[in-house]
Amino acid sequence: MKRIKAKGVEVKTGDTLIKIAFAPNAATYDETNSARVIGFVKSKARPGTKYEIWSFAPQTRSVSEAQRTAFYRAAMTRNLLLRAGLSPADVTTQIRVTDAASPDGHMVRVVIKP
Repeated sequence: MKRIKAKGVEVKTGDTLIKIAFAPNAATYDETNSARVIGFVKSKARPGTKYEIWSFAPQTRSVSEAQRTAFYRAAMTRNLLLRAGLSPADVTTQIRVTDAASPDGHMVRVVIKP
């Protein structure tokens, strides 16, 4: 996996997966990470391919606050996929509540389903 880290966000890519690790209080992409996600998605875009965005919300103090942050991260990620030229019909999002100790706690994953 390749990785880029800047300002509280780390992007890792594989063949059919993008993993974006956010610092606990980070919710936005900087220009470098935005370009990284858009470039990767453009290189994988094929007719009929579907994209699932899984945004994880660690259950800590307030589940609703964690879900709100996870939703915002998912929306920001979806916007990047649309900027990469994907059809909105090909992109779905899910918010997944996880255990606070889970390593996926502040993660967003984009799963590419050819």
